[in-house]
Amino acid sequence: MSVQQLVATPQQYNGKRVSVTGYFDTTETHACDLRATKKRPTDTRQLINVEIPPRSEAILQRLTHNFTKLVRAHIVGTFQYRYVGPIKETPVYGDPHVQKIVTMQPGFGWGGLLDKQITKISDFHVIVR
Repeated sequence: MSVQQLVATPQQYNGKRVSVTGYFDTTETHACDLRATKKRPTDTRQLINVEIPPRSEAILQRLTHNFTKLVRAHIVGTFQYRYVGPIKETPVYGDPHVQKIVTMQPGFGWGGLLDKQITKISDFHVIVR
């Protein structure tokens, strides 16, 4: 399947095993994601967090030239989707500075900012062109 399919209809694939090819990026601070295009999109909803299996950092470091190279990769793993955003607003009465408290639903990745991820990876390989 394509990254575009996962991004367009993430609810349809939530909890399912997927096999997807895209641009794997570890070059951004606190990021390890997959995307459809070589150029990094400004909209984080176009990104899929990739949860790297424990003890795989050394291999990943070698494949990405010490985390400095964007690579085309094929990944097989479990896809997860979670709505990220406000889930509850509680009014605050009597405070001139605080009108309400907004409770947010966190997602995946650094700071819980991404709404999609691939986890439980069983196959990961770099596509060399």
